[in-house]
Amino acid sequence: MAIKDKELKHWIDNYYGYGSWDARIWFIGYEEGGGDTPEEVGERLSYFHTHHPRTPQATALCDIRALYKNVTATIHGPK
Repeated sequence: MAIKDKELKHWIDNYYGYGSWDARIWFIGYEEGGGDTPEEVGERLSYFHTHHPRTPQATALCDIRALYKNVTATIHGPK
């Protein structure tokens, strides 16, 4: 899967991170790695574009568990 311009722009304009604004406890860490291959990145962008449409309030956080149920994560040796 290739990285599509429309999906990348949607990610840049609307992605705030993973989690819930209503969570009682927040863990703050480094930004995500973003995928090891263009195909993996393309899958993430496509998932976000499909499941988080642009809205006027556009402040939805991405559910990481749901993302990884729909996106293939590949591991190629130690990081």
